[in-house]
Amino acid sequence: MKNKKEMAWWLKNKYAMEICRINSSHRLSYFIEIRHKLKDIEYWTILGFLWSMAHWPSESLNDWIYLFSSNRPKRHKLMSLKEQKIFNELPEKVKIYRGHDKDHLDGLSWSLDKNIAEFFAYRYVRRKSDCEFIVTEKTVPKEAIVCYLNDRKENEVIYIENFKIIKARY
Repeated sequence: MKNKKEMAWWLKNKYAMEICRINSSHRLSYFIEIRHKLKDIEYWTILGFLWSMAHWPSESLNDWIYLFSSNRPKRHKLMSLKEQKIFNELPEKVKIYRGHDKDHLDGLSWSLDKNIAEFFAYRYVRRKSDCEFIVTEKTVPKEAIVCYLNDRKENEVIYIENFKIIKARY
């Protein structure tokens, strides 16, 4: 939760409270089931929360791409006011970095900070003995960046190449 006002919203919103009660491994599936019942602000706020709590989003990559690619208004509700300000100030071409192993280049989570990407690349090496340390750098158009998030101090951007909607499994 980003502030007291947001905390109060969560406590009053029945869908937000239900999401919090569900086992974390089932939250995304539940969100997919109820997404049509949600108002736009609920959709984006809850989706942002789910993303911040996801440990290995690459396991449901197509679902995340589908959900982040929604044409619903109020996408800015994924971000705090401070994050919105940083996002709005990004240049038209943005240099982003991703730390990954050879099987996970296609993830959505990138950073504006190369050191953060190196940390994540190293994390893969620690998990797998046969893993390569890879940091990919790209310069991308700002319109391919869904949002900027920094609640985990990762200078994270959600990047979807060409903003394609991929048919999810539902």
